[in-house]
Amino acid sequence: MDLTNQSINIYLSDGSVVNIQGNIIEEEYAKLVREGKVDKIEIHLQ
Repeated sequence: MDLTNQSINIYLSDGSVVNIQGNIIEEEYAKLVREGKVDKIEIHLQ
């Protein structure tokens, strides 16, 4: 498994989807997770 090619999809409560290339959720999105404004997080390892 090539762990250098990772991505994260964050599904927000308002219906939008944020795609992050890499394996770090930045502060603005981490805050939304803590506030309960995220419905789902998908982590893709390729």
